[in-house]
Amino acid sequence: TTNNTNSYNQEEEEEQQQQDETLQNFDKMSNNLSWNIKDKSKVNEKLDVSLK
Repeated sequence: TTNNTNSYNQEEEEEQQQQDETLQNFDKMSNNLSWNIKDKSKVNEKLDVSLK
C-alpha cells in the first residue's frame, strides 16, 4: 500500500504543477491583453486626430 500512496501523491503533485503553469500562462495572457487594449486606444486616438 505504501507504493500506491506514493504514486498517488506524485500524480497529485504533477497535476498541481500543471495548474500552476496554466495560471502563469493566464497571467501572461491577461498582461498582454491589457497592453494590447492600451495600444489600441492609442492607435484609435491617432486615427481620430487624423480624421478631424
